Amino acid sequence: MLLATECFDNIVEHGRGFSFCRVSIGISRSIATKIVLRYRARNFDEAIKASRSIEPYYDAVSRRYRGLGLLMCRNLSLSIIYKKGLFKSSIVIIL
Repeated sequence: MLLATECFDNIVEHGRGFSFCRVSIGISRSIATKIVLRYRARNFDEAIKASRSIEPYYDAVSRRYRGLGLLMCRNLSLSIIYKKGLFKSSIVIIL
């Protein structure tokens, strides 16, 4: 739940969607639990880049640390897969 909430929060805070944007969340349990967040975004490439390169740092302007959520997601999941689609992209969290 913590990882899904963090990813959802990042989509809402940083994603640049369209005039009407819907985020769908699906959970499946087989060998591993999989949480899938699907949504439309114009800046999905930025999400992929940030997930691979960002390290926690202190942002003096907002006076808080940034990047801790992505680090937490990487450390608590088996893997996180970013899939860019034509109409909807998705973030797949494997636990």
